[in-house]
Amino acid sequence: MPFDTADQFATHDSIYGVGGWREVSSYAALGTIPAPRLREGMVCHVIGDQPYQYLSGVWVPLITLVEVNGVVVPNAGVGTGSASGGLYTAPPDLSLWTPVNQGAAILSQAATPGPIAISIPDAPLLNWRGLFQPVVAPPYVYTAFIRSMQNPNGMQAAGMSFYDGVQFMALEQLTQGPLHSFLRVEKIGSVNSDQGTSANTPNPTYAGYTYGGLWVQLGNDGTNLNFRFSLDGQNWMDLYSEPAGAFLTPTHVGFTGLSANAGAAIWVSLLSWLQS
Repeated sequence: MPFDTADQFATHDSIYGVGGWREVSSYAALGTIPAPRLREGMVCHVIGDQPYQYLSGVWVPLITLVEVNGVVVPNAGVGTGSASGGLYTAPPDLSLWTPVNQGAAILSQAATPGPIAISIPDAPLLNWRGLFQPVVAPPYVYTAFIRSMQNPNGMQAAGMSFYDGVQFMALEQLTQGPLHSFLRVEKIGSVNSDQGTSANTPNPTYAGYTYGGLWVQLGNDGTNLNFRFSLDGQNWMDLYSEPAGAFLTPTHVGFTGLSANAGAAIWVSLLSWLQS
């Protein structure tokens, strides 16, 4: 309907004079919607299929929250467009992940596909450990739900990272004493070397610790690397962005953890995994 501001399935800017698209005939038809009518987050239903959402330049199945084995996770259903990479699935088989600097860390996955856990022992020096998969060609977005058990009085970090075979860029939740708990994007020169932080100094953008877990999203739109987070898997906040190649050009994406002089191991679990 023209000028219908309650229409969640389309854009409705009055300057365009008409209503947006509530539905289209096929997944391919989504690509024919004129660029001036596209808006980040808009939703359009494909007849005989399901709703799709426009995120970071890509149409992906609309994510809703469902409960799986007592854990609230996003579910995109099964649609035609899902075949192109938008389908939510639990983390894939552990054998499909490449450990980086595993050391004494213990990996576990009770069922496949299903949540993956990594227990990282404390160490006297920086020692990043993680699991990675190759990235697809850009543009792409990877979304994960990560939960960690961290010592609030020690230096521990858990999050999602880009990796180029040597360097990392991690969107991480850091604990470093009771007054130092916050989200940051960190540039890591190697598994035992920090190059500096990008999105937390001099004042943390988002301080505090999310005990229930955190949704994190890393993307490459072909120009920039984008780092976002969410508390519910639906509403996203931009944390940091920089040109791809400025520090690294990702070849892999995965989740990482660190415990350095914290007096306790850190436990990190990957509960949900979405590539779009």
